[in-house]
Amino acid sequence: MLITNPRDLPRFIKELRRYPFAFLSGVNTLFNALLHNSEFEKVDFSHLKITLGGGMAVQETVARRWKAATGNPLTQAWGLTETSPGACINLPFTDFNGSIGLPIASTEISIRDDAGIEVGLGAAGEICVRGPQVMRGYWNRPDETAMVMLPEGWLRTGDIGVWMNAVTCSSRTARRT
Repeated sequence: MLITNPRDLPRFIKELRRYPFAFLSGVNTLFNALLHNSEFEKVDFSHLKITLGGGMAVQETVARRWKAATGNPLTQAWGLTETSPGACINLPFTDFNGSIGLPIASTEISIRDDAGIEVGLGAAGEICVRGPQVMRGYWNRPDETAMVMLPEGWLRTGDIGVWMNAVTCSSRTARRT
């Protein structure tokens, strides 16, 4: 079911109450607004399996409140328009950890310095992505494409990240300009 105007919270909540749902996707702002609406307490979450937050960083307080209200973790994903849109996701059914998660299938992540050289564990750098969902370039904008694409298909995202361990990365979500 597509909710075309999620800003109309009373109507949105009314629709959630009408139909059992197993999956809910949205942004942190939406989840926070729902949690602050008294009618949201009347929604049946017994069918809910996965709640996915993307489009912006999920805040820890919202994730904790979401789990307390619904019994379901708020799973964070990360990506951008140029990655159609997903690149990383946390494992479903795990509690909030502040990470952008693991690369999705066939996707590679690299954290690089300003010169495009990979940095090691614990070092901050720009998150670069390579995979089948990554754009080839901006339409009719080779100048803009050249600014974000590294050799071998790596996209410079402008987001700063740190390898937390051998497989997960934390994003500071601040864009470089």
